[in-house]
Amino acid sequence: MKRAVAALSVLALAIAGCGGGGKSDKEKIESTVRDYFTAFSAGDYAKACGDLSSSTREDLAKAARVKDCATALARGAAKANVKQFAQQLKNVGVESVEIHGKTADAKVRALGSTTTVPMTKEGSDWKVQGPAGEEGD
Repeated sequence: MKRAVAALSVLALAIAGCGGGGKSDKEKIESTVRDYFTAFSAGDYAKACGDLSSSTREDLAKAARVKDCATALARGAAKANVKQFAQQLKNVGVESVEIHGKTADAKVRALGSTTTVPMTKEGSDWKVQGPAGEEGD
């Protein structure tokens, strides 16, 4: 009897470990987008940079003429036209996701309008790639 229970326990663990529990690409993209905007709105620029692709982090630092992404985001967030809206960015909603292999587009609703946030897959993680595009509403 103990052997049967032990065998069933091992089988249940093996089944639970296969296929279930992992996030889909769509879920990973939605999570990354929300995490990025939440971190940015909270002023956690290091965390926000962690949700950006490596090339986007490099491009931001280079464009701002600073040593790293977090400093570039902090500098941008300090601007009056960004500062007044930053807190509202934590309430973004992902309306849809279109995946095209290792790239994707997330339609994001924030500040009363919808925009496309380009995404790219780095390893098994999805990252925000470059600036969001304006679509209006």
